[in-house]
Amino acid sequence: MRRYFLLLATIILLIAAVLRLSQLNTHPPGPHFDESANILITRSIAFGGADLFPITNSYQGRETLYHYYNAVLFRLIGDGEFTMRLSSVYVAMLTIAASMALGRAMFRGQRGIIIGLVVGVLMTTSFHQVLMARQMYRAITLPFMQSFALLFLWRGLNAKQQGWRWLVLGGFFAGGALYTYMASRLFPVWLLLAGIALLYFDRAHFRKRLVQGFIFFGVLAITSIPIVAYALNNPDIFFGRLNEVTNESDVVVTLEQSIRRHAEMFFIRGEDGNLRYNIPGRPYFNPVEGVFLILGMGYALRLLVRRGKASERAGYFLILLSPLMVIPSVISLGGFPPNHMRSLGMVPLIFFLPALGIEFIWNFVRQRVTEIKLYQWRYALGIVFVAVFGASSLIVAGQYFRWANRADLFYQTDGDLAAVAEWLPAHVDDDTIVYVASYHREHPTLITGWSGQVTWMGFDSLFLPPPDKHGLYIFTNNAETPSAWTALLEEGRVTDVPLAPDGLPAFQAYTRMGETTVSNNDAIQSTLMTFVDSQSPPTPAGERALFEMRWRIDQTPPYYRLRPVLELTDQSGNLIARNDLFLLGTDQWRAGEVMIQNVPFTIPIGTPAGNYSVRVSWADRDSETFVPFIDETGAYAGISAEIGSISVIRPQTIPSPDTLQIDNRQDIDLSDGVRLLGWNNLPMSARPGGDLRLSFFWQALGVDESRSVDDLEVRFLSENGDIITLWMGQPFDGDFPVEAWTNGELLREYVAWSIPPDLASGRNEIVLISGDVEIALGEIAVDGIPRVFAPSEVDTVVNQSFDGLIALYGYSLNNDNGLLFEPVWVAQSEIDEDFTVFVHIVDENGIIVTQRDLMPRQNSYPTSLWTTGEYIADSFYFADLPDGSYTLRVGLYIQSSGFVLNVNNEIMKDISTEFIEISEITITND
Repeated sequence: MRRYFLLLATIILLIAAVLRLSQLNTHPPGPHFDESANILITRSIAFGGADLFPITNSYQGRETLYHYYNAVLFRLIGDGEFTMRLSSVYVAMLTIAASMALGRAMFRGQRGIIIGLVVGVLMTTSFHQVLMARQMYRAITLPFMQSFALLFLWRGLNAKQQGWRWLVLGGFFAGGALYTYMASRLFPVWLLLAGIALLYFDRAHFRKRLVQGFIFFGVLAITSIPIVAYALNNPDIFFGRLNEVTNESDVVVTLEQSIRRHAEMFFIRGEDGNLRYNIPGRPYFNPVEGVFLILGMGYALRLLVRRGKASERAGYFLILLSPLMVIPSVISLGGFPPNHMRSLGMVPLIFFLPALGIEFIWNFVRQRVTEIKLYQWRYALGIVFVAVFGASSLIVAGQYFRWANRADLFYQTDGDLAAVAEWLPAHVDDDTIVYVASYHREHPTLITGWSGQVTWMGFDSLFLPPPDKHGLYIFTNNAETPSAWTALLEEGRVTDVPLAPDGLPAFQAYTRMGETTVSNNDAIQSTLMTFVDSQSPPTPAGERALFEMRWRIDQTPPYYRLRPVLELTDQSGNLIARNDLFLLGTDQWRAGEVMIQNVPFTIPIGTPAGNYSVRVSWADRDSETFVPFIDETGAYAGISAEIGSISVIRPQTIPSPDTLQIDNRQDIDLSDGVRLLGWNNLPMSARPGGDLRLSFFWQALGVDESRSVDDLEVRFLSENGDIITLWMGQPFDGDFPVEAWTNGELLREYVAWSIPPDLASGRNEIVLISGDVEIALGEIAVDGIPRVFAPSEVDTVVNQSFDGLIALYGYSLNNDNGLLFEPVWVAQSEIDEDFTVFVHIVDENGIIVTQRDLMPRQNSYPTSLWTTGEYIADSFYFADLPDGSYTLRVGLYIQSSGFVLNVNNEIMKDISTEFIEISEITITND
């Protein structure tokens, strides 16, 4: 029987190898984004010396056992896609071999042989196992580690001598499983439950089993230390992907629906959401296998409750738990469950359930057909084995290659970008700049296949090359070319691109020569780029506006993630809409390029018709450093600039008032033609001298010419009975009179009322009055500001004034541990603006080493809240300054416009009129 088992097991592995190696270099298409990312990570380990153990922070955090294993193969065999696919096949083959051996180790005699062989057949001919074995996913190592952990564990449990060696190996592989894939984190719990069951089943040898458990789980715990430590130190990365797929805001199905779908996944209906992991709707087992699975569950439960060998009963218990290893997929409510990849933790033991069912049928038949001898049963078994195994192998091979040749799979596995990587070398020279638009910027599929430089456009950017260069533009299947840009590129369409399986071009390609671009407004210029022009079609309120802006790159940005932040504002400066664009690789932009950017703005329902300004700031996403604008003389001109406008027009169809997002709905008619629909919630608190901002929602009724409303008045009713009028006037301050409203029109009004700076702290009720109508808008707590009208003690008194608004009374310096600068300001008059304090640390060559730009008290106490005669203590800390002598410069400016206050001191004018200088600061690090 042993030789018989080895013979059949060898045949199983040979067939498994054929199914997994046939046409491996061409099927499946790709590599997909995730597979290419694994190649890049492996390269960085193999050839870049990267230390990424146990989890790499990139690509949403990935366990790195698979990458370290492949790094060795990259150096021994060669760097590339085929090496990694071959390594996945090798791991899958070892998993099948270990699973067959596990069947023999877990169960005695003929049962172990039959179960081991059947498990091998089922795994070999499983569509999902064939699919996974041919991919480059790190998840393939999870069944491998689990199968060997269980194999060594059962050998250790059943060994008569020196079983501890097997237990040590089992614990090592069980702990190592945690370094494979997210779904592995349930495996130790699974094992612990089986261990508790074994202690119960083998109470007669409780001490022996307890010692075995300490050895196994002790080694597992030691092996797990690095990843546990990583999880404690980096919980955001360790649990990041799990949090994404379980995020309640992205829920695709309910938990109840997910449980039902996973129950169906086994043999009724499988995964639909991701073609890369499954033929849509195909269950994990076919219906016949499903019958054996159900039969095996009942048989395992029957054997579990019968008295027998304790380790076998623990095996039945563990096998019955295997379907629960889909829990990582069940809870992925935002990840389109069921997901066969996240369910991979149930392998290999899920295959033991139908194997038990088949073994039960085999025994049932044998017990009732007694005239056939043992050797004849072996022949019968061989005939059935060859027939069933051969047919199943042919069926799964046909299913797999039909799936792998699907045109939609070609695009889902990024076959178009792989085709781009093969096509590019013959079409690029030294004067050609490659621009690529794809769903992901810096797509690893292209990066792994082509080493040339690429400028990534995403969906919203287009670049025109510098005047002396050619641009080669690639648009992948999922990156539709905006119609406005087609005219710029169509003349240079490239026709000799490869075809996809559907017979269509795998991607779109264009060429274009660079040309000199003249700015329509040279006054709008930053230190890195010059604004060229902008345009935007009129947009109805409630719809999506598209604002196109063009910038000429004057010098390569020193930032990798420079991005524009655009704000749409009304005439009073109220924010209507905002967009913070996401760009990557901005440190690869070239001088002379023109960047065309489409910026979408969602115009809120109820926005009055009119022109709204668009302002832009450029900032580095990593350091939050703003790129300053400069004027025609090269002087600082602030961090934002107005670059155009969007014309909002009335919608053709007036939406229902129910579409407005109103916190407090009221529907109060203030006159025959004006209805107050409601307002948004008041802030919880406010400070004296600050603004109280609110949104009102109006609806016009009746005939336009006769519409009117009494003047509105907003009052503060304080706790002690004081009445303070904050504002009086018409809606929109008369800029959009009610008689100009259209019948049925919805309007949103943004208001900002100034709170008196001397208002006492306490709770205040806010009411809106119109004629005889009085409306309670809500309550707000006014936080009193503790003001200081006497200077605090300082090391040096300065008493230097900035334009008679603010004076630097004095400062203290401490350079014992870094540099601590503590200025004390005094307000010389009421201040309407919010000034930013700049503190520059300058070396002996006049170069700024570091700086801080903040409003006073870490942006918490803006100057517009100060009152005359008030003293304000501030602080700025600079750590890690190298040894040397420095000068500190301090001044104040308005960040948005660049307006700088001047120092009013004749003595200081020969040094600077924009800052006070403190010299001879020495830093000595011990």
